[in-house]
Amino acid sequence: MNYKVLIVDDHDVSLLLQQILWKNKFNIIPDQARCGEDAIDKAEHQDYDFIIVDFEMYGMRGDQLVKKLRGMEKYKNTPIIVLSSRIDSDAVDTCMLSGADDYAGRTTTTPRQRMEMLVIILRMKNL
Repeated sequence: MNYKVLIVDDHDVSLLLQQILWKNKFNIIPDQARCGEDAIDKAEHQDYDFIIVDFEMYGMRGDQLVKKLRGMEKYKNTPIIVLSSRIDSDAVDTCMLSGADDYAGRTTTTPRQRMEMLVIILRMKNL
C-alpha cells in the first residue's frame, strides 16, 4: 500500500524524507508545502494518509496548522506529527493540545537523524 504524506516545512526536506522512508521499506508518495496556508490549500484538494508539520514556519505556526487541519472532517483522524527545534514543555503541550498525535524535538540532531526518528514513530503507529 502506498501512503500519501504531506510534509509541511519551509526547508526542503521532502527528498531526504523520501529516501529514508524508502530505505526503511515504507511506500510513500510525498508532497510538500512550504507554509501553513499552502498546506491548507493542498489538504483541501488532496487526501493525505499522514502529515508531518514543522512547528516554526513563516506565517502560521505548526500548532495553528494542526488545529485548522483537525477542523477539516477528512483530517480529524489522520496521523499528524510536529517537528520542532523547541523541546520545551510549552511547545510540546501546545502542539499536543492542538490535536497533534506526536511531537519530535530536534535540537541537536541532523536532518537525517530527524527523519530516522520519524521512521520509528511511523512504525510505532503501525503505518
